[in-house]
Amino acid sequence: MTRHPFCAQCGTPLGLAFLADAENVSITVGSFDDLSHLRPTHHYAADNRYKAWIETRDLPRTRRD
Repeated sequence: MTRHPFCAQCGTPLGLAFLADAENVSITVGSFDDLSHLRPTHHYAADNRYKAWIETRDLPRTRRD
């Protein structure tokens, strides 16, 4: 099961957190105005990524399906 955080002001979905894994939260890349400070460690749904956002070529990948 997951928990889905939303922006308190506009209701935009910001990511998800698996209830069984309290140490990790997934945040959607579109939630950030400036991506230059991010250092991703894994790419989930690598088959659907928008390549112009963040270069994740060398990261571990998990397909969505």
